[in-house]
Amino acid sequence: MAISYHIDKTEGIVYSDFSDIITWDDFDKHFKQLHDDKAFSHINFGLCDWSTVKDVNIGSMNMYYLSCICPWREKSHRAVIVPNQHIFAMCRMLQSLSEEKNGLIQIFYDRDEAKIWLKSMRKQTL
Repeated sequence: MAISYHIDKTEGIVYSDFSDIITWDDFDKHFKQLHDDKAFSHINFGLCDWSTVKDVNIGSMNMYYLSCICPWREKSHRAVIVPNQHIFAMCRMLQSLSEEKNGLIQIFYDRDEAKIWLKSMRKQTL
C-alpha cells in the first residue's frame, strides 16, 4: 500500500507515510481507514511524510473531491514533508482546496522543521 499510518494516542498524532506513486484509490482507502479507526479523532494532529513519493497521479478534479471526503476537520493541524518542488506543488494544491474545512496544513522540505512546527501548534491548542 502506498499510504500507511499509525496513531500515537499519547501525543494525539497520526503519523502517515506516503510512498511510491500516490493515486486516488490510495487516498480513498487511507481516508476510509482513518474514518473507521476508533483511535482517530478529527482534531488529531498529523505528520504526513511524503519524502519517498515519486509522483502523484490524481487529476485536479479529484484533488477537489479529496478535500470533500477528507476525514480531518477544521481544528486539525498537519505537517507534510515533501521531497521536491513537483510534490510540493501537488500538496500546495490540496492545501489550498481543503484548508478551510480540513484544518491547517503546512508543507515542509525538512522533517525537523515539520516536527518543530507541529509541536508548536500542539502547545498553542493545549
